[in-house]
Amino acid sequence: MDNKGQFFALGLVLITLFLCFLVVFLYSIQQANAESSLVSPTGVFEMRDDLEIFEAKEMALAKELAESIVGDFASEEFLKEFDEKFLDGVMADESMLDFIFSGLVFNGRDFEDDGRREARKFLDEQLYSDAVEEDGVLILVRNRMGKRTELKASDKSKIDFRVGFVFEFDKRYVITEVAS
Repeated sequence: MDNKGQFFALGLVLITLFLCFLVVFLYSIQQANAESSLVSPTGVFEMRDDLEIFEAKEMALAKELAESIVGDFASEEFLKEFDEKFLDGVMADESMLDFIFSGLVFNGRDFEDDGRREARKFLDEQLYSDAVEEDGVLILVRNRMGKRTELKASDKSKIDFRVGFVFEFDKRYVITEVAS
């Protein structure tokens, strides 16, 4: 019997294992020397979480006002008082204002400084439409606004590619009369 075929097969297996080890070794060296850092999407998730908190505060404020304002639900006087008190409530909550104005993009341009400077006017004339009555329900609309931020890599010592992120949102609340 000739055992040359068995030694040849064993040699091929050893050479294959050596080459696989060499590829893994060179890959690990290459990754250690790579001068790039990935952008983390946590900024996007944080902004989404902040939006959910903001909208929960908006809903709570609108509900509280709808229950506390005395008068005929959705009458002209009711709507006027609702608008005033809603804007007062937003202006009184520093976290809501900070969410609205930080990184604010409105109609395609940065609006943070202008918005902060004329906060009440911006909220009244641009961001929130006046509450209106439609078919016996109160409609409150937050017009389209956006947030602009730049997502950056965590390791600044390496090459990083920054990513610009713009997120636009609006909301329409339908408030029904609460039976006492």
